[in-house]
Amino acid sequence: MVDILKVEVLGEQLSRKSESLAGLRPSLERILADIHERLTFRARTYIRDEIENYIPINEDLNYPAKLEHSADVVSETAAWLTYFWRRAKVYGVEDDIVEEQLGFWISHSGQTPTSHDAVDGYRGLYELRKLGIEQQLREASRKEIDHPALASLSNHKDLDNTL
Repeated sequence: MVDILKVEVLGEQLSRKSESLAGLRPSLERILADIHERLTFRARTYIRDEIENYIPINEDLNYPAKLEHSADVVSETAAWLTYFWRRAKVYGVEDDIVEEQLGFWISHSGQTPTSHDAVDGYRGLYELRKLGIEQQLREASRKEIDHPALASLSNHKDLDNTL
């Protein structure tokens, strides 16, 4: 914001229309100086309060508990991703990749999570969001609720194919 005010407004805009906006320049320079002063003050306050005066508490230093919590988060993420991809398979969402994704997340369940699994979980959640899987599943569920007879027929067709 400071750069925009300094470069674009003061530098470019006022120099083009210098006669009509000449009286505005001192006010904008005072505003810019005030912004710089406030940002500097906030940065110094943050450094003093949050960094220089930081005193770790026992929970901050309990690394085994932090690692255990991280492992739980990674396992929960893998469980949620398995759940979403199972639902996607049931509803026929993203048929081209659902088998691969579901297999990947099922293979990760029950194993001790690693740091790479945390990255995989983040990427998996990102992919769900990017593909709009949750929205597609909501719409499929809504259709099933709105038209239960059609969903029932669809399920019977699937059963007939498996027999």
